Amino acid sequence: MINIDRDLKQEFENFCENNYPGFTYESNIGNKRQWFYLEAGHSFEGWVHYEFFEGKVHLHIEKPDTPNLFNPKQLHEFIQKNNKSNKILAEPWGRAFQWTLIRDNYISTKEELFQDITELHSILEPIISLFEILHDMKPGVEAVMLSIGEIINSPAASFFVIPDYQRPYTWNKKNVLQLLEDINNCRNSGKRTYLIGSVILYNNIDQAQIEIVDGQQRLTTISLILKAIQRKKSIDSIKMELKFSHTSSFQNIALNFSLIEDWINLNIQNEEEHFWNYLLNNCKLVKISV
Repeated sequence: MINIDRDLKQEFENFCENNYPGFTYESNIGNKRQWFYLEAGHSFEGWVHYEFFEGKVHLHIEKPDTPNLFNPKQLHEFIQKNNKSNKILAEPWGRAFQWTLIRDNYISTKEELFQDITELHSILEPIISLFEILHDMKPGVEAVMLSIGEIINSPAASFFVIPDYQRPYTWNKKNVLQLLEDINNCRNSGKRTYLIGSVILYNNIDQAQIEIVDGQQRLTTISLILKAIQRKKSIDSIKMELKFSHTSSFQNIALNFSLIEDWINLNIQNEEEHFWNYLLNNCKLVKISV
């Protein structure tokens, strides 16, 4: 099991600053109890957070000091109802409620640690954000669950841009293959709906554009999957054309597009159109407009 030392503490802080700006994070590197902590949502004052503790990454839902802030049981049951992933497990926890990312072994490297935090965050944060909005914890924010097709083929999709302040497209082979396998497994098992995650959009009226504030990694990869199938099967084009400003984004896009083409040829030969339709109509994102 990985040991938390000062070097890892600094890398964790850098990881949070780069990937989750504006979210509170803390760490403890004492001998008796070691943990990393990253705030979940925006409205829980730290009582809901992702935590690396005892070799695994969890979501902890604690009882707040201020009773009217939120109801922990209500949030826990909301996650139970809306979670579509089989990668997380609700476990008993003495202080309130706990959700754990399932893994066979304890985390042993920093790469595994950061990957697990990212994965648990991507599964649960859309659900937590939706809970905040439905319970009026995020005034002025509009959220709706839409199919991929409804998002990328909407008239607004032609105005989507990734602003310069966003980090480059950095998804690696593992991220891309995981998304492909998750979609295909849901398709093969007959799931009518697969919630992929969320995308946060900002309507920049002055620039006449819609900025993708969060979710660009996922949305970019989805567009690459669709374009790879489109190239092979000559299916109608999609309206969304993302614009990038970072050189490294183009390099990763080229690498991942080739990877996706190879995966399609190996895994869904002669099933491309069915996969296309499932991705557009059955896979969904929570679209949050601010």
